[in-house]
Order: sequence, then C-alpha cells, then structure tokens
Amino acid sequence: MGIPKKIEESEKLESEIGLVVDPIVALKREVKIKAGNTIELNLILSISEEKTVAIDKLYEYRNFENVKKAFEISKIKTEEESRYLRLKGEDIILYQKILSYIIKFNPMKKDILNKLSDKKFSQKNLWKYGISGDLPIILVKVKEENDLYIVREILKAYEYYMTKKIVIDLIILYEETNIHEKYVRNELEKEIYTMGLNYLIDNKIFIIEKKEVKDIDLFEFNANIILDSYIGSLKNLIAEKEVEYVSQIQELNSKKELELEDNFKIFNIDNMDLKYKNSYGGFENDGMSYIISTTKNIFSQEKSYN
Repeated sequence: MGIPKKIEESEKLESEIGLVVDPIVALKREVKIKAGNTIELNLILSISEEKTVAIDKLYEYRNFENVKKAFEISKIKTEEESRYLRLKGEDIILYQKILSYIIKFNPMKKDILNKLSDKKFSQKNLWKYGISGDLPIILVKVKEENDLYIVREILKAYEYYMTKKIVIDLIILYEETNIHEKYVRNELEKEIYTMGLNYLIDNKIFIIEKKEVKDIDLFEFNANIILDSYIGSLKNLIAEKEVEYVSQIQELNSKKELELEDNFKIFNIDNMDLKYKNSYGGFENDGMSYIISTTKNIFSQEKSYN
C-alpha cells in the first residue's frame, strides 16, 4: 500500500468522525528491530489549546512508566464510573453506538432533511422552547405511560454522557391522554427526579407536550437522532436504526458499483499471469502496473507506477 497523498505531502487531514473508526490513519516512521528482538511502541496524541501545554504532555509521556500509570488510572476510573452508574459492558457499547449517530451527519438524518426539504426552519425557532440549538439534540417521542421505561433507559445513557463531559440537549415529546391529570408529564418528571437530573429540566432536558407544538417537524429538523418509544427497548430502537443505516449504505454502494462499470477496465485476474499474485491482485509482467480487484474480481482498476 502506498503512502496516502495527504501524509506524503504533509497536508491537513479531514477532521471527520464516522460511525466507525476509519480504516487507516497513516503516519510514516521507520523503526529498526534487530533479529530476535522485540519492542513495544506507544502512539501518544497530545491536544491542547496552547502549543506549550501539548508539548509538555508529550515529554511527560516519553517515560514508559507514566504511560502504564495513565492506563491503570484510566481503567480504575472507568470501572468506578460503571459501578456507580450500575452499567454493564453491553450498556456502554449501546450508548456509544447512539453517540456515533449523534456526532456524525449520517444518511438517516439526510433522509429526514430531504422529506422536510419544502420547509425552512431557523435555529431561532427553538428559542421559544428554551432550546438554544447550539448543542446536539436527542429527540424522544413518548405516546403513552407504558413507554416511560424507554425514557428511563435514555436518561441512563444521558447520565453516562455527562460523566464523559459530553453535553447534549434531550427533548422528550409526549402525548397526554388525560388532559386534566397530566399523568404522563408527572411520571416523566418523577423519572428525571429519581435519576437526580431534575436540575436539568428546562435547561438541558426539555419535556414538551405534543399539542403545544405548532410544527413538530421543527424538532425533527434539528434533532441529531430521533427515537420513537413505540418500537420497544432502547436496544431495539438502535437495532432498527442500524438496519435502516445498512440499507442506506447498500443502496449507495450499489449506485457506486454501477458507476464503476463505466469508469473501470474489466479484468478477470483469475485468468491473468500476474507476479506476486494474491486474492487482491498482482503486478503485470513488466512490473510497471498493478492490477487491483476492488469487488470480488468483478471490477478491477489498473494502477500505473510509471
């Protein structure tokens, strides 16, 4: 694999965060290891608003004992947080999945915007509800009191994000069947009080009755992720999102493959005499071109090394 152009020419990377870790971040560094020896490498990334602080941190972790100590402290802190929040490993994995949908402009969000393309909403439209619009938004739709357990699960996720210094606005949009007793709202507030998050009501957590909203599309337009409680548990909600996301990606990939038919030469590498041949391709006999199979030998790209 060649060195990416941005690395080779010292260009700035894209600063993009995807739903999963990107396949590669390439940093060129030569390390010589004598025969029979082993080494241990640590990649330290230091980030600060001040250059001197970032450099000082790098020097601090040049000592391998400091690196080991940092890992040990981090492990203890994480275990204590999980114990305090009464979280299991599968809970944390689920919350991190949700976070990936919040911080990345994903295809599902694009679909919502396409459906609302005939409507124009300004961030200022949120202000009358006390919502600034400056923070990522989780929108939860609650139809009846039986859906309150979903709210409880989402509040646990919200509490987890708080321990990680991740600030998010949570909008709970509910429907009240008994307009006189306000049962659903009372139960929602009780759940928030039980979690000890009542100080965030009308600050970061907003409980809004559906009938009080002139246009619900306002919240859907601004929300980073929308969770409908009628689907079931939080785990099922995210599973539904993942199925939807995968179908979006598959549709996108299908379109790209159709484009490949027009732009790529077609080779059958199984019938080609290539040097250093493997399942991905090989060099032609003159050694000046490399044939790469891009989709299971259906389409191949000829890459010249002249």
